Amino acid sequence: MKVLVLGASGFIGSHIARELLKENFNVRVLIRKTSNIETIKGLNLEIYYGDLFDRDSITAALKNCNFLIHSAGHYPKFSLKMREELEIARIQIRNVLDAALSSKIEKMIYTSSLSTLGKGEKRGSIINENHPYNLQNVRSTYHRIKYTMEKEVFEYTRKGLPAVVLNPTFCIGEYDFKPPEYCIISRIVNKQVPAYIQGEMNAVDVKDVARGHVLALKQGRIGERYILGNKNMTTKEFLFLVSQLAGVKPPKIKIPYRISLLAGYLSETVAFLLKKRPFIPLSGIYLNRFSSYMNSSKAIKELGFPQSPLEDAIKRAIKWYYHIGYIKPR
Repeated sequence: MKVLVLGASGFIGSHIARELLKENFNVRVLIRKTSNIETIKGLNLEIYYGDLFDRDSITAALKNCNFLIHSAGHYPKFSLKMREELEIARIQIRNVLDAALSSKIEKMIYTSSLSTLGKGEKRGSIINENHPYNLQNVRSTYHRIKYTMEKEVFEYTRKGLPAVVLNPTFCIGEYDFKPPEYCIISRIVNKQVPAYIQGEMNAVDVKDVARGHVLALKQGRIGERYILGNKNMTTKEFLFLVSQLAGVKPPKIKIPYRISLLAGYLSETVAFLLKKRPFIPLSGIYLNRFSSYMNSSKAIKELGFPQSPLEDAIKRAIKWYYHIGYIKPR
């Protein structure tokens, strides 16, 4: 059986490609010619070149494929440009969905985000797949993009597209080439996180998430969504856990949300003027503020979704960031 993977050069996508190969699937990937392919170098993949702005390239890559996994979610470079970023996301997701619908594939797996599940009504709430989205008034470009893209997928399922939606929580592990300012673990180890915002989160081993995609491909129900998560904790507990495993002192200063938001806006503004990535991304602040504890029992029960120790994933991530130079030698 042949699977086309979109986003295979990315963090989650590269793990999905590896997991599919372990299961003896024939794996085809669609990447841009300018993509960094270090994460998939040496893998037995069939490579097609194209772009999510080019529907014809997606359609060509889907030819003779049984399945599609779309893990190439749009991530805004500048959160202040909401209208432009949202339009990019709409164009890309509709190109993928139109190509998939016309190709008559057996199943599509869409990698969404925990941000589309909203925020628990009170502190300590544990939410599941049925929780209504309640962040319409939050000015978060990231949340708006992810919600819009997932909504498009569900609309296309009503048109006949056999799609399953997966909602991974905060993924941890190796093969992460995101810009250093977006890698919280390397920043903690480098002592670049002097303070924290109190919040709730769920974290999971990225290898488990990749496994969850293959399981959903085999037995996920069409039109359903599944939370792929593991450990619920506060942001303070997460920072202390990473610091303990890395052998560094954890940040102890808790700052109010409004101050962090102001710092994020200043960082984004300066970055936009200098045409660089923001050192304090607004997307990270909003995710911290509006995330909740998650219940993954549906994926565990229906898919057999694994629950590997989070400590192992953190140790692998630290080793990886040392390897690629994101963590300074001590």
